[in-house]
Amino acid sequence: MIKTFFLMTLILLTHFAGAQQKQIAGSWLMTQAKVSGEVQKPFFVMEFRSDGLMLMSGYEVGKWTYNTDQQTLTFESEQFAEMNGVNHIEKLTESVLIVSKEQDAYTLKRIDLPQITIDNEKSGLAGLWSFENVPYPGSETLISFEKPDSFSMVQKQENMVSNLNGTWVFDPEKQTLILIGLRGEDFLHGENKLGLIGQETFDISFNGQSFTANRKPQYTKPVERLLFNEDEFYAENGMFDYEAASQNLPWNDWDTKIISLLNVKQLVYTFSARISGTKAFDEKVLKADVTASLEEASFQIDYIFNGFDRYQLPEDQDLPMNEEISDPLYPLQLPVFRIVGNEQITVPAGSFDCTVVEAFNENYVALKLWLINEKPGIYAKIIEDDPDPTFGHYHVYLLNEIILKKQ
Repeated sequence: MIKTFFLMTLILLTHFAGAQQKQIAGSWLMTQAKVSGEVQKPFFVMEFRSDGLMLMSGYEVGKWTYNTDQQTLTFESEQFAEMNGVNHIEKLTESVLIVSKEQDAYTLKRIDLPQITIDNEKSGLAGLWSFENVPYPGSETLISFEKPDSFSMVQKQENMVSNLNGTWVFDPEKQTLILIGLRGEDFLHGENKLGLIGQETFDISFNGQSFTANRKPQYTKPVERLLFNEDEFYAENGMFDYEAASQNLPWNDWDTKIISLLNVKQLVYTFSARISGTKAFDEKVLKADVTASLEEASFQIDYIFNGFDRYQLPEDQDLPMNEEISDPLYPLQLPVFRIVGNEQITVPAGSFDCTVVEAFNENYVALKLWLINEKPGIYAKIIEDDPDPTFGHYHVYLLNEIILKKQ
């Protein structure tokens, strides 16, 4: 009888310890850290695995041990040296864990991924939003909230683009938005109070200031990365035969070029620029004016392939001069190129038989071009792909319309 009693007691204690261990195992968001008298709001996620490992962003950062008798957590971690050693559990519930060590204390909130997915879905925040003049006058902050819980933040200012990403959590009870993965000085780092969330705007408070976000149209399209390199364009002796390559292009005859453009007034393109760090694109319409004359044996097509035209010039820009009409790829000037085949392509302006060309510009940025065989000087489509993580871009030009002169 006594033996049975001790056995039952041992089973109950083991079950209790296992339950307590399970109560701690999981993902926790550190919302507050009081270290050396200073209160911080770190907002990063720590995962306590049931095998005793500590992880951050999927990487091992230390070990943890739970003592049920003394109600302590012992940490071994180089990354979190302040927490190393024995920490006393001040509070442990299904949703909150508070531990202390001497004068320091750490508050963690359990992450309930299924509930976060539900709350984020209902928040109305999914999509692309813009903050004008944030964080500096003349700059723009774009945030793309993806389902179920990832976000990308892009901050654009003159000659500089920064990309940040992480996890977002909407709390409907507190009406707050938590952005996890940012640094302490980053815009919207941590927990932020939300105002009214509408279809096109929402208000948010950060560091005592109020900001308004405006929803941006979120255009998505397949992305064809250009993976070829310039070395592939040259022969084994290191030479590139420009003249021989030009002879195989469909736009060689000068008179045919002029005749094909005589009745063309304007070329209209949809210009799409991928927003760095997101799946979304900004879009606008560009118009290239066209002039051609048999008497003067000349023609001119506005160069719009910097992303702007004469009708929407930036204040500090002029429309690029575009006079090298003898270039076989005019209105582009690309000395290094190769023909990769023929393709019938359908764009908003119609379906066209095209010669497909791969090329590099003077800045060693890769391009893929669809030259309309029967319409010299007119591109059906252009892809420009610069994969540089800091200053790169991905642009697409699609022929939207060929506007003819009135007869």
